[in-house]
Amino acid sequence: MEERYHGVDLHSTNFLVNTIVKKNDGSVERNFKKVYLDEIKTKFISHLTKSDYVCLEASTGSFTFAKLLKPHVKDVFVINPFDFKALYLSGRKTDKIDAKKLANKLKYHIEANDPEDGFPSVFIPDDKVTELRGLFSTYELYKKQKNALKNRVHSIIKQNLIHYDSVTLFTHFDTIMPTLKLNERDKKTILLLYEDILHFEARQEQIKEEILSTGYQRFANEIKLIIGIPGISVFIACAILADIGCIQRFKNSKKFCSYLRSAPKIDASNEKIKNGSINKKGRKLSFSFVLQGLIHIIKTNPNFKEFQSKNIVGKNKCKVRSALIRKTFEMLFYMLKNKTEYKYIDNVLHKKKIMELEKFLQKKIGNAA
Repeated sequence: MEERYHGVDLHSTNFLVNTIVKKNDGSVERNFKKVYLDEIKTKFISHLTKSDYVCLEASTGSFTFAKLLKPHVKDVFVINPFDFKALYLSGRKTDKIDAKKLANKLKYHIEANDPEDGFPSVFIPDDKVTELRGLFSTYELYKKQKNALKNRVHSIIKQNLIHYDSVTLFTHFDTIMPTLKLNERDKKTILLLYEDILHFEARQEQIKEEILSTGYQRFANEIKLIIGIPGISVFIACAILADIGCIQRFKNSKKFCSYLRSAPKIDASNEKIKNGSINKKGRKLSFSFVLQGLIHIIKTNPNFKEFQSKNIVGKNKCKVRSALIRKTFEMLFYMLKNKTEYKYIDNVLHKKKIMELEKFLQKKIGNAA
């Protein structure tokens, strides 16, 4: 049977396909076509076979596109565009050239059958993981909008040269606000901004509830396991598992840590080795959330305490924290891989977290009913 390699350049309304056809007699044919998204089933999927391969760049909608094609082809690859340098190193870059280069790279990858050939494919998450990642994106968006509004409130007060307690302003807003000597225009502006802040906080809480519910549906056993680490709540556990998707896809802890943005760049020549900044190609959600609970993890882990005390003097504090987060990810990797509990688990705290989770789920089920 003929083998076909499809390079797809996906856009918001259409996609361009460059197809390499490898015939049974060894000859090769190439063709190109443009398909609109509303014609995807009739003009593209209907012509696919189980001997076809498809490759496209990661972008908005590429995972959904890949899942539509997967049942109809031998395999679908979504690649990281930042790692696929062939698209950017040439003098010319058009949609046709992009699709052609994707098809060429795909054909070479399949025929070479070399896992170390540098083909930058990315993990295609299942529907629940995709949903969970989308919820976290919305949660982070609300958080940014809320912080921007808070910063604007602080800016208005500071430009009036007023001394106030900025830390407790929003927790005791009704008490502090009347004491601030502001003109009527600024007071009205701040009150409007505060209403929006409360609105975004409420929306954040709603999204958080959806995250906990969706995360538990997909990762019930994994969540119960890793919340045994003090400093990792159910919410943080959902963030970590949304990034990971499936622990089995990581061959070792190094690849796991690199994917979660905690592996430093290494510059080595002869006998000199220099550790640089962290590799920012992976997902950043887990790193930012684990950082929030890092102090609690350090308190309960004597190995982490010892590492911190040895390295904190005379070294960059950010690098020490990054190293501790990496150690936390290594620990999480082996816990999830081997399904083992945290070595220094606080059983009372762990049980309390599980009871709070179960209480939340029962309440949510009751409200839905």
